[in-house]
Amino acid sequence: MFRVRDPVSPRFKKGAKAVFVQHGLLADCNDFILQGSNSLSVKLAQAGYDTWFGNNRGTRYSRGHTHLNPDKSADQKAYYNYSFYELGKFD
Repeated sequence: MFRVRDPVSPRFKKGAKAVFVQHGLLADCNDFILQGSNSLSVKLAQAGYDTWFGNNRGTRYSRGHTHLNPDKSADQKAYYNYSFYELGKFD
């Protein structure tokens, strides 16, 4: 999970409303920052929101697991055996 600050005024505003943005299938949170100052993340932060971005299992930022390694073929089936329900409930 990443928190985004306003690049012009990087201090977090106390009491700011939180916004959580989650990417879709075959993506990661970078999709929300690729356009620099025109990105969703920067626009939300500049508007005064406490902005957070999550990453689903299997992205470059979310590959940690207590005992399964997504790079090992023996573990891949179990590692990727989840649904959108589990993403919402556990991740």
